[in-house]
Amino acid sequence: MAMALRVAHFALPVAERQGYLGLRPCPKFDDGNGDLANFAVVQETKRMTSPDFDLAAAHRHFSAACFNGVWELIDKPDRSPDDDRKMVSMAHASLYHWQQRPDCTSRSLSIGYWQLSRVHALLGQADNARQYGRLCLTHSQNEEPFYLGYAYEALTRAAFLSGNRKEGEHGLMLARQQLAQITDAGERELLENDLKTVAKVTEVQVPSLTSYELDVLRQSVLAEIHEAFQDVSREGGVSWSESEVIDDYGDDAERDEARSRDLDTHWTQLVDDPNWHCEPGVGGFTFLDPIGFRYYLAPGLVRIVRDINATDGIDLEFRLGIGTDEPSEYLKSQHSLLDTRQRKCIARCLLFFEREAATTSCDNGVQVLEFLDAGWSQYLEG
Repeated sequence: MAMALRVAHFALPVAERQGYLGLRPCPKFDDGNGDLANFAVVQETKRMTSPDFDLAAAHRHFSAACFNGVWELIDKPDRSPDDDRKMVSMAHASLYHWQQRPDCTSRSLSIGYWQLSRVHALLGQADNARQYGRLCLTHSQNEEPFYLGYAYEALTRAAFLSGNRKEGEHGLMLARQQLAQITDAGERELLENDLKTVAKVTEVQVPSLTSYELDVLRQSVLAEIHEAFQDVSREGGVSWSESEVIDDYGDDAERDEARSRDLDTHWTQLVDDPNWHCEPGVGGFTFLDPIGFRYYLAPGLVRIVRDINATDGIDLEFRLGIGTDEPSEYLKSQHSLLDTRQRKCIARCLLFFEREAATTSCDNGVQVLEFLDAGWSQYLEG
């Protein structure tokens, strides 16, 4: 939030004493019931119930110190991935310590949740930004227009980030209504300046991941594809070889013969099949019905998640209507059998491609703004 929030409301006296409680590693023991436990952890926990320092003073110190530390990282122009992780951790730590203070009020929580929302918005995490924005709004209902206005600012920022322009415009209207009621000139200027930036939130630079983090995310997305499409069958739909005959204006007998050549019984058999080409010169996705499209989309997604530069990967921009404000009626028809879980899976795949592009400086990543405009962002909500 504005500098006024960081100074006037959170800059509190530093605790006179600071402490650190650690847990010593030790061999594990059997408690007699066949269960393993860590005796040192148990003993240390008992001692921690009566700390040898002023706990209230520690909460006062860390609630303010972490909050202001987050602001230093928010203002840092060249944050590293480690800075981003530290920023999130400190924002949560600040709020935790505030929640332990006897003088914690709804205003304190409003400010703490607002900062968490802003941090996640800076990192391109629209879902988390929305979640904490809603909590900010909950604790701002009985506050002055300055705080209620910032709650709407947080939700507006999250909405624009997720691509929900309608929700964003509505939130912006509510924030401006509160702005008009602020009597303090400094507070009004702070909120007004922040509201001028919310429509540009989609220009956020998605932070890069380490190679390990990217691989963990990749495996998670692959698992989600398998779970979302595990029961999908092409029974009763157009098969891959059949699509080639359709493209060549073949008759029903030729289609039946072509369908008999496709021996796969589950889409997972196609993922590593060197004879299955996602974007052939003849036939393919364009000539599939909704049953076939859903079936063949799954192995196509797996291939491109495995390798975004795959020479035989699916053309997602074209197949998912990315880069257009509204998919064609034909594409809508092809997508018609995709259920909510599968659509959510597709949206998460698209976000993965953006994170991979940000991490590897790859030019082939799907652009987040384009897929948001294509309507896939709604499946990332909740």
